[in-house]
Amino acid sequence: MIEVHCDCDAALAAERFQARTRHPGHLDPQLSSQQVAERVAAIRATYPGPLDLGGPLLIVDTSRPADIAEISAKIAHTLGGNGNEHTALL
Repeated sequence: MIEVHCDCDAALAAERFQARTRHPGHLDPQLSSQQVAERVAAIRATYPGPLDLGGPLLIVDTSRPADIAEISAKIAHTLGGNGNEHTALL
């Protein structure tokens, strides 16, 4: 098993959250940009990061479009290794 952890900064996460459309029951349109940013920052402040499942961990910087070929190559490389590598894809 390989853990793939996708990460970006809190401001970008808040921006992406506001651009999404969720079920109306979530009442997202009632939140201001500031309220969304504050909520994302609060979650980020207590977020522990990757699950650390004890196996290989690939960290993908999602502040830019994901390069699927690069991620696939890193996974293939990791599978060919000893299985305990931690690799950052920045």
